[in-house]
Amino acid sequence: MRRLLLLFSVMALIGLGLPPLAHAAAPDDPNELGVYVGYLYGDDLTSLANTPELDDDISYGIEYVRMFTDNWGFMARLGFSPDTVTNVPGGDVDMDVTYLDLSATYQWNWDKVSLYVPFGLGYAEGSLDRPLTGFGPGVRIDDDGGITYHVGLGLLFPVGSSTDIRIDARYRNMDKLVDSFDDSLDTFEATVGVGWTF
Repeated sequence: MRRLLLLFSVMALIGLGLPPLAHAAAPDDPNELGVYVGYLYGDDLTSLANTPELDDDISYGIEYVRMFTDNWGFMARLGFSPDTVTNVPGGDVDMDVTYLDLSATYQWNWDKVSLYVPFGLGYAEGSLDRPLTGFGPGVRIDDDGGITYHVGLGLLFPVGSSTDIRIDARYRNMDKLVDSFDDSLDTFEATVGVGWTF
């Protein structure tokens, strides 16, 4: 978490220190399709006293961006994390997490870099290798999914005429990933991606 807070701070300082570029009415290539890879920082899965936890693990996915003006846009991100649930009686249990972020974005543009803020809603779903047991008589916890909300900060670096590099960090609250004793998860994700504009 400290590394993510440091990343947010560095991005903000870079954005504040750069001179603004005059904004155009709309970009020449308003669409972008990209891929990314990063790291998802997990949280407690349930409200139990000795709660299982979603571990920290790699994440990756695809994203689509549509800029309506030079500043306002829409971003859709479909991601996946082959994660693990820890603190479980009998040993760790694999849990794949699939998530969809639908974001409005506001972007500040300069000559060689843009700073953007994505914010919005989405959905996340967990897929356990096996139900979680051992937390008491008759307690059986299976996978589930729920609504998410998120906010982030990113840097966009144009590379050539139709390629971008994105560095993105975002906080994501997941309503639930299990069906019993569920608790919302405060997760963070840091990613690096490449996109192609058209």
